[in-house]
Amino acid sequence: KQNEQITQNDVALEDADVMDGYIPTSDDKERRREWEDTIKETLMDTSKNGFGFSRQEADHVMKEIQNMDVKTASEFLESQYGYYNAIYAYEDLEIHKGTAEEINHYIERKLSEHSFSWYFCQKIYGFCRIAYGLFCNSLAIIFIYSGYTKKYL
Repeated sequence: KQNEQITQNDVALEDADVMDGYIPTSDDKERRREWEDTIKETLMDTSKNGFGFSRQEADHVMKEIQNMDVKTASEFLESQYGYYNAIYAYEDLEIHKGTAEEINHYIERKLSEHSFSWYFCQKIYGFCRIAYGLFCNSLAIIFIYSGYTKKYL
């Protein structure tokens, strides 16, 4: 179905993958807008984790950081208001939960760069490199240890 939202078990963002319905956020302007909305919500939040600002105070802060880049705005929020995790909120928006249409488009775009067999071969190649390294290490240990036991034991 078009614009169908993918719903699965929640996963930690650092472990999120396209298999979980998460795709990279491609539009920086959209990411910045979502980040500013998150900052504003946190400033107006009256719970223990929020700052309890009024809407006018939060709007004033947002106007102050509007023309700053994300790093500068995060440092400003940290120094002026004690908001220490603004940069992390921006990093969390690097990926987002996509719709079925967005996910299919992302997979189609990725597979147009290389075929599935290319990605599969890369996985097999990585496994073989590890297996070969372990095999060579075990041979070296056998040769070293066998010479050691004959000479010193």
